[in-house]
Amino acid sequence: MLFKLLRWNLKGRIKDYLILFSGLLISSSVFYMFQTLARNRKLIATVTSGSNFQIIFQIGSVLLGVITLIYLLFANTFLLQLNTKNYGLFMLLGARKGKIRELVAGETLAIGVLATGSGILLGIVLTNFVQKLLLHALEIKGKLGLIFDLQSLGITALFFLVSFALIVLFNVHTVTKKVC
Repeated sequence: MLFKLLRWNLKGRIKDYLILFSGLLISSSVFYMFQTLARNRKLIATVTSGSNFQIIFQIGSVLLGVITLIYLLFANTFLLQLNTKNYGLFMLLGARKGKIRELVAGETLAIGVLATGSGILLGIVLTNFVQKLLLHALEIKGKLGLIFDLQSLGITALFFLVSFALIVLFNVHTVTKKVC
């Protein structure tokens, strides 16, 4: 019964969740792209100011990370405000505090994992496109290849995993304080 209520809750807020998902999709794809471009040794060696090139993309990753954390906090706070009444209704129907916490954590992690995974896939495509643009803009002939990098994938996944773990803790604390 509780799962049906959760599904009903998600369907009722699908537009809100799609906004959160799309923002995270873009953020994770650009984050992956920045990491991959910063680690592309051939590209760095080809560009005359290679060390600056690498630093620029690393700084871009840090700034994007900060913006992503702020976006996550804002979007999740907004969604929690929308869902507070529903969680209260779940409590009236017999859900225990632990179940409500599980629902909140599950919603947050599901969106985060889906958005990050999809974002990394989109980031691979985006990296290929941006590398071609850079080659053309810098008038460099040849291929610079690196569009899939395990280290960039790991850094991206780790950053978003830690971010969502913090957001889950925040969400669970907020819901426990407001509803339970």
